[in-house]
This record gives sequence, structure tokens and C-alpha cells, in this order.
Amino acid sequence: MQIVTVCRRFLYLLAVLCPPSSVICLAADPLEPGLWKVVTRVEMNGMQAPAEAKTRCLNPDDARDLERTFAPEYRVQGSTCEQMKVEWAGQKLSWRVQCTGPLSMEVAGTYDFDTPRHYTGVVTMLGSMAGREMRTRTALEGERIGECGKSEDGGQTTDDRK
Repeated sequence: MQIVTVCRRFLYLLAVLCPPSSVICLAADPLEPGLWKVVTRVEMNGMQAPAEAKTRCLNPDDARDLERTFAPEYRVQGSTCEQMKVEWAGQKLSWRVQCTGPLSMEVAGTYDFDTPRHYTGVVTMLGSMAGREMRTRTALEGERIGECGKSEDGGQTTDDRK
């Protein structure tokens, strides 16, 4: 099976099992709302997948509440997750959570909001299920590229461009 297929399936599993949180925190210089291009580079078990670029409409509430937007709460079915540890140092957001059970994992993320129009981030995950270990490292770079377009889904725009 190709690394890209395995990676997408695993990330889909995480997205289904680990929905976003509603934690609240405001940064000193929030991101500007608008249309953002986010480039994601995933490495899984030492194998690099092709970079993916997508666009995302960041609304004013999401742009002001960076902790809620970028530090997801993990709930893994059948596993117990500790409370997420979140820390701010200047414009850098770091978080870490550990879950134990049939799917055990430790996930950590760091985002550096260097300007209101740009950020970089790294999310690492070490997971174990049925005796199989999986490691991922996801590097992200976000850049504001304009205003959100009007669409039927409230201005949310997603575009898979490579």
C-alpha cells in the first residue's frame, strides 16, 4: 500500500476519532481573518508523503481564538485521554495530550504565529494499536492570501491544490 494512502487513512481515522475542542484563549496579536493557504507535509514512519496545499476561510472568531482553532481536544473511542496541556510563550502555542487504551497515542503540537498573516507549525504523533506502532510528523505553513469567497457553506473554501 502506498504511503500516501496509508497516511490519508490514518489522518482520516484521527479526524473521526479526535474532533476539535472548544478551549478558549486569545493571543496578543491574533491572525487576520480571511482566506488562508495551508501547506501540509506529512512524514509517516520515516516516509515522506507529497505536500498538500489547501485553502481555508478563517472567520474572525477562529482568528481571535487560536487555542480553540489550533489545539484540538482528543477523544479516542475506547481510550482514556488526559487533559490537554496547553502553553503559550510569546506568539508560540504548544500543546500535548496522551491517550491510553486500544488506540494509545501521544500527540504534541507547536505553532509559531510569527505575524498576523503567517504561521508555521509541527504536530507529532506516536500511536500504538494492536502491537503496531506508528509515528507521524506533520509540518504546516499557513499564509493569508486574501478575502474569503462567498459560497453556500458560509464562506468556507477548501481547494486541494498541489
